[in-house]
Amino acid sequence: NASKVADFFEVDNKEIVKGLKEFMPTNNRSQIMDWKSNTLILDAYNANPSSMAAGIKSFATLQGTKTLLLGDMLELGEHGENEHIKIFEQIQELGFTDLFLVGDIFKNALPSYPFVFDNTDSLLAWLDTHPVQSEYVYIKGSRGIAMEHCLDHFKLS
Repeated sequence: NASKVADFFEVDNKEIVKGLKEFMPTNNRSQIMDWKSNTLILDAYNANPSSMAAGIKSFATLQGTKTLLLGDMLELGEHGENEHIKIFEQIQELGFTDLFLVGDIFKNALPSYPFVFDNTDSLLAWLDTHPVQSEYVYIKGSRGIAMEHCLDHFKLS
């Protein structure tokens, strides 16, 4: 869409390509950050089933060790638990083993999964004694879950 707008205003194609290549997302939207031995992908501004599924699928293509820190997808109504189960099944199919979940919907949808935390603070408390060792970390959840607070773990480690 950005390239269509630039094209409408007769911006040179080379400038459009250059601008898209150099674009760095901010405000918790697909931000990529290098932190010591980890590369973090923070996408904690919004979450819904399609964005969560696409983000996880894309993250799975990275070569190296990976950890997922995922918060609830809020505002799904009566479909919430089922959509969270579908995301969990996708994660299992992709072979992820380092998965930590946050929120009541994940907790209710996956009552036997051992790594579901009430909130980001409880996840951070657990991570204090179990530091993430992966090269890549994907952090995603609805804005109301405040998954961006997970950055505190990496700042301190």
